[in-house]
Amino acid sequence: PPIGVRGATGPSTMLAFSEDEKIIFTGNPRGVSRFWRAPEIPPVIEGGDPLSGQPLWQPSADRVVAALPGSQGIVIGDPAGHVHVLSAGSGLEEARALSEDVSFIGHNAEIMILAADPQGRLVASAAVDNSIRVWNVANGKPLPYMKDIEGEMISQLAFSPDGGLLAVLKSTSLAVLDVSDGAILAEFELGDLHRSLVFAADDRLYTGSEGALLRQFARDADGNWSVQQLWRGTRPIRQLAASPRGTYLVLVDDTGLASQFVLAEGYIGEKTLEFPGPVEEVTFNRSGSRAYFRTARWTHR
Repeated sequence: PPIGVRGATGPSTMLAFSEDEKIIFTGNPRGVSRFWRAPEIPPVIEGGDPLSGQPLWQPSADRVVAALPGSQGIVIGDPAGHVHVLSAGSGLEEARALSEDVSFIGHNAEIMILAADPQGRLVASAAVDNSIRVWNVANGKPLPYMKDIEGEMISQLAFSPDGGLLAVLKSTSLAVLDVSDGAILAEFELGDLHRSLVFAADDRLYTGSEGALLRQFARDADGNWSVQQLWRGTRPIRQLAASPRGTYLVLVDDTGLASQFVLAEGYIGEKTLEFPGPVEEVTFNRSGSRAYFRTARWTHR
């Protein structure tokens, strides 16, 4: 951990060790210097049991991971096209066993995106070949279809609150799928590049564009979908999140400025939050009374 601070504030441009390698010095482009205590790493004993002693966690760059709502567990997608569910409280042995589980091959290509429904019952996966599968979390089995999406690379997936619909964003186009059979219910050409989408209700979907445009996609009583422009800002919209009750959206632009959009009134609230770097994720607690913003090195409440 750092000495006297809770975290770094940006990418380091200077890195130096003390002679005993117990202190690390970093400096970033903003002129902020930090001193860190190096962690105590146990020595490696040749021929010993690698699982004994203090285990070290090593992140893997070739795995896609998504958390299930309510801390039920995590879902892991791998380069071979498999999807694995690891329940909360699982240990190292359960995690290692996932690499040997090949019961269900979900895709014929590497998985790049995972998304869970709000109840944690279903998980959608998208592979680099633009194939989509939906998985039952309870038994780890995929639903009996695979959907191939033509055109641009899939960039984001989002479930409706009831888990019945799946929105598929492809940079400049949007599709809405029926989760039960994979049928495409609606398709839209968006024109400009989009990086964010979210459902606020089962019949209302929102997208944010690089052109600072917020759009609403709504379904009427006959099942027909229409699009409406709600608001245009001055900076690209990079993150969108809907409050649990669907009363407002949180918009985050490319500079890390977060704003609240009140859906019933159709306007941006006066209060804003400015973060020290790009926001990578926004989520809420169950009641919707608190929002959490994750940047590269911090979680803000």
